Amino acid sequence: MTNRIGPLLLVASILCSWPAIAADIMQKDGPPEPAAIDLAGKGIWGAIAFSDVNGKRGIFWGAATRSEADLTALNYCQSAGGIACSVVITFRNHQYRNDRDDSGFPYEHCAALATLKEYAKQSKWGAVSGATKMIAQTGALQKCGDARCTIAEWVCT
Repeated sequence: MTNRIGPLLLVASILCSWPAIAADIMQKDGPPEPAAIDLAGKGIWGAIAFSDVNGKRGIFWGAATRSEADLTALNYCQSAGGIACSVVITFRNHQYRNDRDDSGFPYEHCAALATLKEYAKQSKWGAVSGATKMIAQTGALQKCGDARCTIAEWVCT
């Protein structure tokens, strides 16, 4: 009886591990995400997109990758009627306590966009990320460089 249990356990072990093996093979065969750009799994990403032409904007947070945050913010900006939208700030927060990498891209919890209230083409604006909402908003107002600038958008992850 012992001789039959050994082969059965081997077959059962292979069958139980097949999904993990198949998933590993699929990941290797599929298109790899560029780690230097997306840093997948390293933080929770957010972005603010802005149209310097007509002042429309889009924000997104909670993305798993940098490219997801950037593209979604751009889509929101365009859906709002933005012309020639571009991502003006991308930021990320820690998802796990041990999120660390050697990319040099900081872990900052918040971002803000400041513009003149009455936005006109080639108007002033500033976007900054920071460890807190206050740091991001203060930096965005300073970067905007006009006493009439106000916070148009802010987000924290």
